[in-house]
Amino acid sequence: MAFRCDFIPPYFRITHLTIVAIIRHDQKYSIFVEKAYPINVLRAVRDVPEVCTIFCATANPVEVVIAESDQGRGILGVIDGFVTKGVEKEEDKRARTEFLRKIGYKLS
Repeated sequence: MAFRCDFIPPYFRITHLTIVAIIRHDQKYSIFVEKAYPINVLRAVRDVPEVCTIFCATANPVEVVIAESDQGRGILGVIDGFVTKGVEKEEDKRARTEFLRKIGYKLS
């Protein structure tokens, strides 16, 4: 099967094709976002009826965990981000809250 890369700007195409070559799984797609935060497009992606699973929406480095059998390959999950550095302090919470409001993410 050939991999499609329609509508992928040239500067993301190499990244996309690298991911496709490594994962070698045709029933997935990757969305790359520029000048926006992943959390801001997550609801729109989730609302697409064909989307079954979203493994992550992040700006962090990600590792993809893959399994292979006689039938093919599949994504088991992702390792997203870094090990936590401890418990959030009040000043950390304030900074996080301000950042989330700045990018338009509503807090309850």
